[in-house]
Amino acid sequence: MPLLPANEQGMPTGVASLAGAKQRFSRNAIWNLLGFLTQIGCAFVVVPILVHGLGGVQYGIWTLIGQTITGMNLLDFGLSIGVGRFFARHHAQDDREEISRLLSTGLAVSIIPAALMLLGGAALAIWAPRFFHFPPALDLQVRVAIMLVALAAALMIPGTILGSAIPALSRFDLQQLRNILWFSLRALLYWVALQHGLGLVGVAAVALGVELAGLIFGAVLAMRLVPWVRLSRHGISMRTLRPLMTFSFFAFLLSMSSQLIFYSDNIVVGAVLGPLAVAYFSVAGGLVDQLRGSLKIVTTLYANLAAQIHAIEGLDEMQQLFLVGSRLAVLLVLPGCIGLVLLGPEFLQLWLGPVYRMHSMAILMVLIVVVLVFAISISCTQVLYGMNRHRVNAYLSLTEACTNLGLSIILVRYLGAIGVAWGTLIPALVFELCVLPIYTVRQLKLGTLRYVGGVMVRPALVGGPMAAWCWLCHQGRWVRSWHELVLAIAAGLVAFAIALRAYGLEAPERALLQRKFARLSPRARRILIGPLPASAAG
Repeated sequence: MPLLPANEQGMPTGVASLAGAKQRFSRNAIWNLLGFLTQIGCAFVVVPILVHGLGGVQYGIWTLIGQTITGMNLLDFGLSIGVGRFFARHHAQDDREEISRLLSTGLAVSIIPAALMLLGGAALAIWAPRFFHFPPALDLQVRVAIMLVALAAALMIPGTILGSAIPALSRFDLQQLRNILWFSLRALLYWVALQHGLGLVGVAAVALGVELAGLIFGAVLAMRLVPWVRLSRHGISMRTLRPLMTFSFFAFLLSMSSQLIFYSDNIVVGAVLGPLAVAYFSVAGGLVDQLRGSLKIVTTLYANLAAQIHAIEGLDEMQQLFLVGSRLAVLLVLPGCIGLVLLGPEFLQLWLGPVYRMHSMAILMVLIVVVLVFAISISCTQVLYGMNRHRVNAYLSLTEACTNLGLSIILVRYLGAIGVAWGTLIPALVFELCVLPIYTVRQLKLGTLRYVGGVMVRPALVGGPMAAWCWLCHQGRWVRSWHELVLAIAAGLVAFAIALRAYGLEAPERALLQRKFARLSPRARRILIGPLPASAAG
């Protein structure tokens, strides 16, 4: 298949759209993996560049700016999520006119949150330096940097509406191509800006320029996929707006909750303990964010796929999508969680030095558990989005977020920065590990034991050998250099892969892999995948 459609018809609609999305699942997963590895590689390079180029205090300030502006993304009120969901649904139903109305209406409405974002940035530029007790000598730099980052975030809102066709049509190859270029260019320009002594303002200017280029590139790609879309003021429709805003409101509640859970921590730490403590906390939080981001390799593939399946197919297909997606999400983050918990001290020592090992490691261990719980809950969220049954999830998530924020504010005064991490973990164990999965399983009419065995017990058994190996490496102090760390992790991943092949996959996954590797000899397939049960083979 060519990278972009070569005719005016664009991507197939109707049932062919869903069939194509399923066929592209494996290829999309590979592209998502490439994008994630690029992001990891760039972050691995960029964090030391920013830490040493800006210094501890300015790096803490930059982190606070990014976290605060990221929190202001809530001002789109769930619009981008709603547009993506309805785009996928209408495309599966071959309703091209409604898609044109959807995008025209979404773009018109997006002007409001973009303007609010700019106003919020201006208010933050005035208020933040005093609230966070930034050094007075940096006042002008901080204010200019905030406005540049706020402008980038404001442009992202209409840009996301224009680019919604790419994920909605399961063209993650194009989305990740855009992201790979964006991550690489940003890392390079950060280094150039700091080499020339441009400081916070230079870094913020790079963020704005690269974001603008990426949004333009994404919009052009999206229009190539759906060349029949017509954007005009006549396409703005109240009939389209009402269901869009109803869906988006509850998506907004979920997004607001997620922002409070994952992005308010640094703000709490900065407000109580100062920017240097933010630098220590953000190193642990950044590693956890990368792990959490790895879930997009699979979860983004079935978010809009769930909407298409719900529109065309039945409950059985939704159950299978949920079980496979949940298990893949847990298996995806499990090696990283094991490695960071057991070999994290060695990694931090080699990466940033003993100071960050001493201050960041305990925080990291608590937040790792948060990631594992999130891996279990994210599949619930995506499937409920596809079924348009995310209202209860929104209320649960908002309750969790408020509990999280309250506990963090209380515990930070008694336990320091690690108290904020505990304030995040405790509500997650209640809402994301227990309440939300139970609700989702009931919505799908799925057996609880089948869910727990496939999504929690089986991955835990798969991770056992790798955990034992990494524990031996840590206890024996076998890791004292980068090459020893790489060898230890590689050996652990081999143990994980062997366990996964032996008892980590269920019959449907083995059958799918057998079909994907059909060109290999039967013996090679048995070696890579393991034996296929007779019932599945039949």
